[in-house]
Amino acid sequence: MKSDVFKQQLEALSAEYRATLPGKLARVDALWQGLSSGEADAGASADLLRELHTLAGSAKTFGLAAVSSTARTAEVFFEPFCAAGAIGPVADRETFSSLLDALRQSVAG
Repeated sequence: MKSDVFKQQLEALSAEYRATLPGKLARVDALWQGLSSGEADAGASADLLRELHTLAGSAKTFGLAAVSSTARTAEVFFEPFCAAGAIGPVADRETFSSLLDALRQSVAG
């Protein structure tokens, strides 16, 4: 009986988390758009990195391995640019945009 209740609670939390994913992706997209257009402040890089890191960890917690892995790949790719305080050349921007596309696809899954 207790395991059924726990399972139901876990499923409810997982469904709630999945419902928040579009908002999380919108935040990532808004940060990236601001950075890539030059309109964002210096803190936006750190915010974007933190969003990707949080998404990678939380998605794994809720059993979304593909989302977690894709967010982690984007995080690792973006980390050096965040540390350097510069986004990088056009090719790197395109690569990062492709990683974000893959993240969106993994969420749509």
